[in-house]
Amino acid sequence: MRISDEDAARFESFVDSSGGPTACWLWCGCTDSDSYGRFKVGGSVVRAHRVAYLIRHGRIPRGKFILHKCGEHRVDGLDNPRCVNPAHLKAGTAAENGRDRARRSKRRPGMPRAAVRQAARLRNAGKSWSAIARAVGFQKATVKLALTGERPGRLSPIDPATIARAAGMRKAGVRWVDVVAELGWSQGSLRRAINRLAA
Repeated sequence: MRISDEDAARFESFVDSSGGPTACWLWCGCTDSDSYGRFKVGGSVVRAHRVAYLIRHGRIPRGKFILHKCGEHRVDGLDNPRCVNPAHLKAGTAAENGRDRARRSKRRPGMPRAAVRQAARLRNAGKSWSAIARAVGFQKATVKLALTGERPGRLSPIDPATIARAAGMRKAGVRWVDVVAELGWSQGSLRRAINRLAA
């Protein structure tokens, strides 16, 4: 894939590099559910950190992944999926990518109280999980876990009393954001449970 000068200029318009050459350069454009930046090039949507690597190096070696190494530059030792600083990117194998992912999941700290309070205020104001994650600088799954206790792929079912309570709250005109905050389950989980109960 080639990146034209026009694409590179358009890409740069979405990058916040104000922290300097050693800081994470944050992607300010669209992101996917894993908080990685997304950028459209030649009719294809590509993860932004891959585009940043292409702009700097011209090509990605065959069979390689583009890995973040932000943890080497950060106090908390964690990688930042929104980072597009080429100095924080490297080509690596699938095995290296898997080891990095495992390392990050073992070391990921909880959110500081101030960030949780800010996230709760934003959620109560009706903001989406993605918008909140961008605002507080944590991944969407981390924010959801901090506010609702919901982990991705949670297996425990919602008890029937909670489903009935959620349905009653919605019939009474209570907003989803308030139902979620009160009951501690995601809107999608509650909605699916209510629909299954009604079917």
